Amino acid sequence: MARKPPPAPPKEPIVFEPDGQILSAFLLSDGDFDIIQGPIGSGKTDCAIMRLFRHASSQPVQRDKIRRSRFAIVRSTFPELKTTTIPSFCNLFPEGREEDGGFGEMSWSPPFTYHMRYGDIEADFIFLALDKEEDAKKLRSLQLTGIYFNEMQYITLHLVTEGLSRCGRYPSVKQGGCKWAGGIADMNAPESLHWAPIMFGKAPVPDHFTPDDVQKHKRPPGWNLFVQPPALLVMDDEMRAYGMEALNPGDEVEYCVNPGAENLRWLRPDYYAKKIYGVGRQWIDANCRNIAASIMKGKAVHPLFRSANERNSHVAASPLKFNPELDLYCGLDFGLTPAAVFGQTVRGRIFVLAELYAEDVGAVTFAPFVKAEILKRFPGLDPSRVKFFGDPGGNIRGQAEEKTAFDIFRQNGMPVMVAPGANRFSGRGGRKEVIDNVLTRQVDGYQAFLLDPSCRMLEQGLGGGYQFKVTNTSAGKFTSGDIVKNQYSHPCEALGYMALGMGEGGNLLFGVQRERKPVETKVRARVFDRGPRTSVFRRRA
Repeated sequence: MARKPPPAPPKEPIVFEPDGQILSAFLLSDGDFDIIQGPIGSGKTDCAIMRLFRHASSQPVQRDKIRRSRFAIVRSTFPELKTTTIPSFCNLFPEGREEDGGFGEMSWSPPFTYHMRYGDIEADFIFLALDKEEDAKKLRSLQLTGIYFNEMQYITLHLVTEGLSRCGRYPSVKQGGCKWAGGIADMNAPESLHWAPIMFGKAPVPDHFTPDDVQKHKRPPGWNLFVQPPALLVMDDEMRAYGMEALNPGDEVEYCVNPGAENLRWLRPDYYAKKIYGVGRQWIDANCRNIAASIMKGKAVHPLFRSANERNSHVAASPLKFNPELDLYCGLDFGLTPAAVFGQTVRGRIFVLAELYAEDVGAVTFAPFVKAEILKRFPGLDPSRVKFFGDPGGNIRGQAEEKTAFDIFRQNGMPVMVAPGANRFSGRGGRKEVIDNVLTRQVDGYQAFLLDPSCRMLEQGLGGGYQFKVTNTSAGKFTSGDIVKNQYSHPCEALGYMALGMGEGGNLLFGVQRERKPVETKVRARVFDRGPRTSVFRRRA
């Protein structure tokens, strides 16, 4: 009688050691949709891929002793899938037969699919490129166990909800069902207007949101956000006292490595030291400090602006107070994406108190909204002390319209004047130079320009979202004088009109003008041709 072959030796467990509490908590979570946000190099992608493997290995065993599952892995474009996401996956799970140390085979015909066959695990990982909302059709008829969104800061809420609606459908209940079904995602710090910060309460709901938008951005049960510590910190005196060293000593903003950052164990000692050169503050904020920053596709219009948490910041540490004894200035930008900015001048300084922004509305809807917000935000205000300055284009009638935006605001009790010099953007006295001049000016040792922390659109816009177009040519990149029209350009334009209405255009040309007292002067003058005489009169110097 033939002897039975000896049993195969037990498989060695797959060892994955996340370096950090947030990474470990994300890896072991079973939430319906878990998102991890952190800086570059913090181990997010590897941890997310290993979590998919954990879910695949914990699926119920079917009748044939196999654990089956199917996952989709989403990135914005196919080139990014091929150059980053797929290599990261194959680095953790090399291709090849199990006896040769492999985990499965990759099929390179669209859609790219990794067929994992390892032990009793039979899992398919489908790699998809989803960028625009119409790409949701690629998800139709998919039956998935779960879905993973890689670099979710570039993916819309619509695509996320569409992807999650396909989860929990494989294996079917008849085949044993799923022990876990849902989604995971990783991302660097997104823009503050991205849906994730709004949904998880990291950013307030924008004023222009409709009731339907507010409903869409309510956090569903089972959705969790895991935020990793920043990789870099801005140096201060307290850190120097503890002996921490700056990576870029002598620069205006000095950075040091955060000793509490995650995944440092698996990085080169100089990994972050080399990341701060050749990039702007916005890139460092989003990718190394894990804080919201504008996505830079062009060149910032106002590079001198200093965001919150920077040295000599132009953003107030606490809300600015409205003074009813002073004039309130309002700058207005019109069109179907109108904006309004409110501010006051206080001893030569500009305090920006509030901003309003709307989408897909005209002056007929925006004017009553502005009026209602003024009454709500500025109690005790004398209406005669509000000065409105707007875009000259708002005083031009359209071909199918009889009233201008100025007319509509005037009917609502808000007479708008054309901002002096508003037709000039660049050059002496132009809107750009006026704002740049205020940003570089100090009064009594304090910044002459101060922004209320609630003005998120302006902070993001001045911090880089308001930008010039950059065109790629055969000779390299060329920065044009054209402005990128986006959600940040309209509040920033309104800010320029407000500053011009405050007289900043004249201040740029002639210096800051201070009010002078009347003086008595003796002059010789001819009155009614009756001969020379000496007259005493009062005039303003």
